[in-house]
Order: sequence, then C-alpha cells, then structure tokens
Amino acid sequence: MGQWQQRLELSAAQASAIEAEILQPYKERQRHLALYTRALEAEKKVSYPLGDVAIRDLKDLQRLLSLRDEDVQTVKESVLGKKQTASHLKELTNKQPHPQNTIPVNQTLSSSQPPSSQKQLATRWVSSTRADSS
Repeated sequence: MGQWQQRLELSAAQASAIEAEILQPYKERQRHLALYTRALEAEKKVSYPLGDVAIRDLKDLQRLLSLRDEDVQTVKESVLGKKQTASHLKELTNKQPHPQNTIPVNQTLSSSQPPSSQKQLATRWVSSTRADSS
C-alpha cells in the first residue's frame, strides 16, 4: 500500500482507514464462519447424527450469517468428517426451516436492527458456544 499511499498523497491514518474498510467484509466473514463452526461443533457434541431441529437451526444460523452452502462446506467436512458430510449434506442443505424461523438472506448479524427472532437465535448460539469453550 506504500506506493499507492504516496501516489495518492494519503496520510498514514487515511491509508489505514481505507485498508480497514476494505478488509472489514473479509474479517466479518471469518467471524461468521468461526461462529458457525462453534455452533456445528456444539450440536455434534449434543447429538450426532444431527436431528431435524439441529439441522433447521444450523440452516437458520447459516442464513442469518449470510453464508452460502459453499462457504460452510469446508466447515462441515472438518467438523463432521468427509464421509459423514457426504451422507448428511442432503439433510443440511435440503431441510427447510419452519416459516416462523425463516430469516431473509440479506440480513446479517451486523444489521442495524435485526428482528427479535434473529437476536434470539444469535444469542442462543453465542451463549451455547461460549459455555462449551469455557
């Protein structure tokens, strides 16, 4: 960034602010993937193979975090193992959440005012994963 900083005559503070703004979506995605990973690990500890409620909740969380199926595939393989992921992939990707729990794809945890159902779901996952990691 040094060359561009000089070419554009930016101060160090301006360059840092631009860099932080550009990297913010990538850091947010990594936080979302980490949260999804902790949630999947927590569900696996409780019951494996995953039940219908767990699968729906994980799909809701995935939607809440604006993660695509491709985004969580690697997480599923690392937590569940490649063989198990192949057998559960249909369930994890095809199960539809209950209508009252459906969360629009364009809403994320960083939305300015998420619906209370989003807050409750996010709080549940954060609380359960913090309790497991202690």
